[in-house]
Amino acid sequence: MIDDKVDLINVSCGNHEDPDMFCRTHPSAFYPRGVNVYLAAEIKKHVKTPVACVGSLNDPAQMEEILASGQADAVELGRASLADPYLPAKALAGCADDITPCLRCYECFGATGELEMVKCAVNPTMGEQLAAKLPQEQPERVKKVLVAGGGPAGMEAAITAARRGHDVTIVEKSDKLGGNLHPAGAAYFKEDIRKLIRVLEKRVERAGVKVILDTAVTPDYVRGFAPDVLFVAIGSEELRPPIKGIESEHVVMAVDAELHPEKLGQMIRFFIRIFPSLSGENKCGYNSFPLLH
Repeated sequence: MIDDKVDLINVSCGNHEDPDMFCRTHPSAFYPRGVNVYLAAEIKKHVKTPVACVGSLNDPAQMEEILASGQADAVELGRASLADPYLPAKALAGCADDITPCLRCYECFGATGELEMVKCAVNPTMGEQLAAKLPQEQPERVKKVLVAGGGPAGMEAAITAARRGHDVTIVEKSDKLGGNLHPAGAAYFKEDIRKLIRVLEKRVERAGVKVILDTAVTPDYVRGFAPDVLFVAIGSEELRPPIKGIESEHVVMAVDAELHPEKLGQMIRFFIRIFPSLSGENKCGYNSFPLLH
């Protein structure tokens, strides 16, 4: 009936008005990649018109499998293209290990309304693409750059400075790069965050950045290093809600629980998640969920 009236059928589901269905239209990290592909596959059985699928697809291998198995004729990318605009080119060149993964964190939705500019948690050039594409002149003098902290911000700063021709060193107090991405990516379904760590580590290496681990950057260390430029990227600390008894020995904060599960007992009475106010005010909402361990 419609085969002679349309050129391409794009199959998705949900809507923007219902919060529950919004997360199906734009799947969150709690859904598997390609969660909506089965809908396109079913439509394709009944039409001759080419069918395109969506569903927070990020992995070129999965996209190839969808096409090869006949589930869809085309794969469409939204947020994945914001996270890494060069995803198709990298996939074609066999550089899938350098694709910046979309974390499905909704930063591109939240920040857009506030800043009137699309932003991305993993693409620092988002919204500044034209400037980022302009040729970078070689520096008149190679500067000695010290980056204090090997989390995502520190690694991005180091990669950018090194690509612009400077002598860059990251100094990280722990035994590995990644910073707070490690506890953030500890849950089994947060593989994208773990992949982001690997991608940034490889870029640090390819950019020729020197890395020093297990070393704290103190004022004396900075004076001895004598950098021309110092980037302070020492990360953030978790917010502790004003709950009576939170400093007790049997209370374990989320970061500690993720990194050191041996600290947990046989049962966790409450799991408390803090939701910062979207208005930017210093307010928090507290929701408690019973959780067995």
